[in-house]
Amino acid sequence: KFPHKKHADIAGSCETCHGGKEPLFAQKKSVAMKMAGMYAGKGCGHCHDGKTKQGEKVIFPSKGGCMKCHKKEVKAK
Repeated sequence: KFPHKKHADIAGSCETCHGGKEPLFAQKKSVAMKMAGMYAGKGCGHCHDGKTKQGEKVIFPSKGGCMKCHKKEVKAK
């Protein structure tokens, strides 16, 4: 599940991701994203490119940081 609050706190404004003429994300439940688009800097890949910084820390890249988003589901017993 996408941690919206964490990202919103870092971005500082809804406009950062949802504003402008061509927003990164529409303000609606999103459909599945393609990794090729992320690698090309679209959607999450806009910030998760391995170059963009949050303060002094580089934000992890979408390419190679697979398990940060694709966590294994733990089945209830």
